[in-house]
Amino acid sequence: MDDKKYPNMNSVKIAAEAAERLGFSDKQRSDLLDELSMLPNGPVKHALSLFSEGGMPKKRVVLDVDDVMWPLNEHVAWLANVDFNDIVTFFAPDNYMLDDAAKKRLYEAYQTPWLHVHMDFYPDARLFATLAHDSRIEPWIASNNTSQTARNDKLCNLKDFFGPDLNRFSLHMPVVDMADTHEKIFPDDIFCLIDDSPKNAVKSGAQHVLMRKKPWNQSAWGQGVMKNILPRVRFYDDTAQCICMLQELLMKEDEWDVQKKELAAKNFGL
Repeated sequence: MDDKKYPNMNSVKIAAEAAERLGFSDKQRSDLLDELSMLPNGPVKHALSLFSEGGMPKKRVVLDVDDVMWPLNEHVAWLANVDFNDIVTFFAPDNYMLDDAAKKRLYEAYQTPWLHVHMDFYPDARLFATLAHDSRIEPWIASNNTSQTARNDKLCNLKDFFGPDLNRFSLHMPVVDMADTHEKIFPDDIFCLIDDSPKNAVKSGAQHVLMRKKPWNQSAWGQGVMKNILPRVRFYDDTAQCICMLQELLMKEDEWDVQKKELAAKNFGL
């Protein structure tokens, strides 16, 4: 640590140790120390106050839209005249189940301008709004778009579907080239990712991944992409089951948070 940046070095070192013991990530710990460096007195007391009742960092939960909230690929398969169950990879040209003509039709179908005009959400997808009302969660929606039109249509549908609850989510919905649509950019420190893409599951670095069962994440290709993180992945059949799985993960984390607070009390006199 830089003595000039942190003049109250002894106190700040104790706070840094507390943050490390309590499982803060490097970024969370750095942010905490930056904040403490601005305080003239009592940085350790301030640090420990963060671990009092209700003071633990919120868990970041990142939610996808396509094939999580509504069946995008079922529509694409119909447009391309291919069997939905043959969509076993996440990039049409790499699909070993399709001939060249079918690959071309499928790739072009994803670029249909009006694809997101009418999104028929899964009947129970409204349950995802509960994430926005859980005080333990920092809810995000992350979804790439192949055009500004697609983004506008998607956002319009989300507003109609979720109403005011959508304002409680951090939205990350960039417009990307078709070639980059499967390369999603994620925030740091994700507690749980709810997504259908094996590539996203790996790239996110999430502690936990919940995936709606789809041909491309159940296939040999999908399982192979996720082979190193499969212990962190759980598959679900519908939104209600997904929410139950997430609540189980949060309850286990709540138990761990209690242990962290007890550790703080024991070692730092909170």
